[in-house]
Amino acid sequence: VKRQQRELAAVGINTRNLAHDEQGLKNRISETTAQLNRQRDALARVSAQQAKLNAVKQRYQAGKELAGNMASVGAAGVGIAAAGTMAGVKLLMPGYEFAQKNSELQAVLGVAKDSAEMAALRKQARQLGDNTAASADDAAGAQIIIAKAGGDAAAIQAATPVTLNMALANRRTMEENAALLMGMKSAFQLSNDKVAHIGDVLSMTMNKTAADFDGMSDALTYAAPVAKNAGVSIEETAAMVGALHDAKITGSMAGTGSRAVLSRLQAPTGKAWDALKELGVKTS
Repeated sequence: VKRQQRELAAVGINTRNLAHDEQGLKNRISETTAQLNRQRDALARVSAQQAKLNAVKQRYQAGKELAGNMASVGAAGVGIAAAGTMAGVKLLMPGYEFAQKNSELQAVLGVAKDSAEMAALRKQARQLGDNTAASADDAAGAQIIIAKAGGDAAAIQAATPVTLNMALANRRTMEENAALLMGMKSAFQLSNDKVAHIGDVLSMTMNKTAADFDGMSDALTYAAPVAKNAGVSIEETAAMVGALHDAKITGSMAGTGSRAVLSRLQAPTGKAWDALKELGVKTS
């Protein structure tokens, strides 16, 4: 027994305190076990939390993919809807514009929407749109220009087909040709039955000389009023403007040049008067 006591003492165990030390050892074991249990519980909680996070992450990724797919489908749907809408707009737009121009024409003429005049003009525009390279909308636009130039329903009926023929020949719009045609009709004070002839004169001049649409239009704007006062016909005036374009005197320069010549012939002075008198030329 004493030998065992000595051996225990050698390792630091006092047999007198053996019961106390044993209790302390048990307490430490219990404490260590409790710590291990707490660590195990904490680890379990961490594992559970990580599992929840993984589940959330998976749901997020799945939702993100779904949103991407829905966005693609939605964009395609929007594109299809937009294309369908634009197709519908394009389909309806010509009819809408034609109705708008008819309303404007009605207002310019000051006639009722259901009047015989408006019915005839709508019919004319539609027939031109159906049977020629122009559209009904183009024809209605030309009708408005003619009306604004002072043309009544009869003048519009006469001038609109002429503007179409001019447009086909010079490749300018019907509205531009209507403005030129009615400008010359007004400047030379010609009647409705002369409208087709005016169109022929203008088209012939542009086809046979160097004068183009813009040059002819600019030149006649200056020359036509003076030519009318001087008793010069539209045929002679157009021929003079065309000749000046052939000589590289174009546009407004041709117009002002023609106007100057006609003005001086109307009121000649000095040697010009003597020369004209000698030639037997009388001026108004």
